[in-house]
Amino acid sequence: RGKDGVLRAFYNVCQHRAHEIVKGSGCAKVLTCPYHAWTYRTDGSLRTARGSEHLPDFDKEAFGLKPVRVETLASFVFVNLDPDAPALKDQSEGLEDEIRAYCPEIDGLVLAHRATYDIAGNWKNSVDNFLECYHCHVAHSDFCDLVDMDTYRSVCHRIYSSHCGRSRHTASRAYTYSGGDRAQKFGSWWLWPNLSIEVFPGAPNVNIFHHVPVGPERTMHVFEFYMQSPTPTAEQQDAIRYIDEVLQVEDIALVESVQRGLKSRGYNQGRFIVDPGRTDMSEHAVHHFHTLVA
Repeated sequence: RGKDGVLRAFYNVCQHRAHEIVKGSGCAKVLTCPYHAWTYRTDGSLRTARGSEHLPDFDKEAFGLKPVRVETLASFVFVNLDPDAPALKDQSEGLEDEIRAYCPEIDGLVLAHRATYDIAGNWKNSVDNFLECYHCHVAHSDFCDLVDMDTYRSVCHRIYSSHCGRSRHTASRAYTYSGGDRAQKFGSWWLWPNLSIEVFPGAPNVNIFHHVPVGPERTMHVFEFYMQSPTPTAEQQDAIRYIDEVLQVEDIALVESVQRGLKSRGYNQGRFIVDPGRTDMSEHAVHHFHTLVA
């Protein structure tokens, strides 16, 4: 954000000789290229170019950083390299309201934990697995003890789908938590093409789950846990442990098995199981994803 409070994004390349300007993360009032020390303000304008004062007709305004489209949704920052694409909020109308209804405290959350997983499977198989709970009773017994599958519903929208329910009780086999009515909500959303957002029962939290394509048969799962403090409580650590050591282990095994099975001459194609109630038994959200892919 500049001094005017406006959020901006730029291509990370100096306008002098194309060197990368910054690496990593942090805060700065001035961005300085480590090659020839051209400096830029946080609004992207060129501040200084060493030696340029001796050049006739040197126009600083012609050498500002090239901007990239940026917008926020539910306190998260999204960038888009296509200047002509429709606005994310227009394409995902209703998503932010849903997330805020499940976690009204989202604006005050901070990163508390990050975890990555290397998956021997295509990213689309990973998304398929996220988008249905038809497998939950079979493969996720602790999750079904945490979330009441009778309340689980999936709803498809333009470029996202919602997968929400309520917890069965505060002391499940998955983990134990405290709190009132709000703490009992389970919400998860998938945003085209490969971003998942989750709110688990318990203290205010939002989990970001990236299905990052690495190769035709390899995906990185990147989890970020946002909470009210950078140091998770004992309850929150227990929830993270469940996701890390149980839920992810179960899902990774499923995705990797499907990847192996797709190579078999014994498989051609399956059949979507869909019910009109859009319950945990329904795979209509997978079909929605496949339609967007096609």
